[in-house]
Amino acid sequence: MPRIRYDKTETYEILVDGENAIFDTYKDLFLLAASVGSNRGKWEDNPGTSDEIPWRILRNNPQDLVIAGSIAYAHTEEYEVLIDEEKQVEILQKYASKGIEIIRSQVVEQPGDPLNNMIDFLRRNRDTETEAERISVLEEIEQEFQN
Repeated sequence: MPRIRYDKTETYEILVDGENAIFDTYKDLFLLAASVGSNRGKWEDNPGTSDEIPWRILRNNPQDLVIAGSIAYAHTEEYEVLIDEEKQVEILQKYASKGIEIIRSQVVEQPGDPLNNMIDFLRRNRDTETEAERISVLEEIEQEFQN
């Protein structure tokens, strides 16, 4: 079973363990970072490896699997990646490495409360025209994982 490798940077510690933490787990922030990296097309060929998240933590949550599979499929456009855990992990790690840098600069390094900064960041990066369509597709994928 694969393990997700990443560097637990100060951004992770501030947003998960800090006084004004806004995430319950490193996994949740990691998945957001991978989503941000993917959305921005930002990729790190040599992502950090000092910390890890066991894949089973994602495997136990259908929504996490949908996020992982969606990012991997969007990157490769190959259906096989939906069942290739190793490939999903590789892709997630590379996108999350750059995504966390974006979150640092747009959320953590900005003046004000991290939660308000995160909400503003997400609002600024929201594509309302395709949002409903994407949600529909993600719900379909989630149903397939649950069957």
